[in-house]
Amino acid sequence: MEDIVPVEERRRRNEMLRILSEKKKRHFYNQFLGRRRDVLFEVHKDPTLMTGFTDNYLKVETSIDPSKLNQIATVQLMNINDNGNLDVIVMDIPENVFEYV
Repeated sequence: MEDIVPVEERRRRNEMLRILSEKKKRHFYNQFLGRRRDVLFEVHKDPTLMTGFTDNYLKVETSIDPSKLNQIATVQLMNINDNGNLDVIVMDIPENVFEYV
């Protein structure tokens, strides 16, 4: 091909796209702060954490609770952490909350 884009220009453009992607992700995540969502928790590479995704693919992290692993839990989305994921508070909602007496 003629007129190949130089490597330095490709790197510059790639960096601009990564920055734009991160800005758009943060904007999307900010729309849901303070709300409650259901999350399926899984193990994290850091043994002190567990991670998961909400129904709309927000990635969340919190301190590990072995009883919550591989379970769906309701969480409140608190803030965006340094990793770019959401910190959450796991809500303890009893399973029979909607049962009538």
